[in-house]
Amino acid sequence: MTILAEHPLLLSLMVGMLAGGTLYAWLQSGKKSLAIAGFAFLALIPIIWLIATELETDREHIERLVYETAQAVQDNDHVRAVLVIGDEDTKRKALAELPKYEFDRVKASSITIDFVPGSNPPLADVDLIASVVASDKAGRFQNMRVPRKILLTFEKTGDQWKVIDYNHMQIGGQADAFSPPTISGQRSN
Repeated sequence: MTILAEHPLLLSLMVGMLAGGTLYAWLQSGKKSLAIAGFAFLALIPIIWLIATELETDREHIERLVYETAQAVQDNDHVRAVLVIGDEDTKRKALAELPKYEFDRVKASSITIDFVPGSNPPLADVDLIASVVASDKAGRFQNMRVPRKILLTFEKTGDQWKVIDYNHMQIGGQADAFSPPTISGQRSN
């Protein structure tokens, strides 16, 4: 199902080639069964696109959560921003950190999602770049652009993906004054 949901164009092209080949064979042979098969393949193409728009894969689910959380952070809605966090220590860490800043703009990009093979429950490591314009509520800086590399670990429970650990750092990967302290016992990224 993943190939159907994430690559409908590729699947449509393959089915279209089957339809074309079958219809060509019908034109050459005149066999009615080939015409029916060719038109049936053609009818599958819009069905493929319909199914692809209705299905949400795990990758799409996680990506949607990232964008929704970025919007919540931009709106300075800390309660909504931490809804995606499933681990209580990680949630406390985020709730302690977020109120220190006033966010004007948050944009997530360059999202890479790697599923951890053989993990039970399923895990996914997410690496992204966040472009943030924020002000420190203590007054140390105002409307400063702060690009951040964000590392998230998601865990799937039932049909929901939740963050169990996060970290953010400079784009180069080193921790700085804005990076949160790590929680001991958590899976490292």
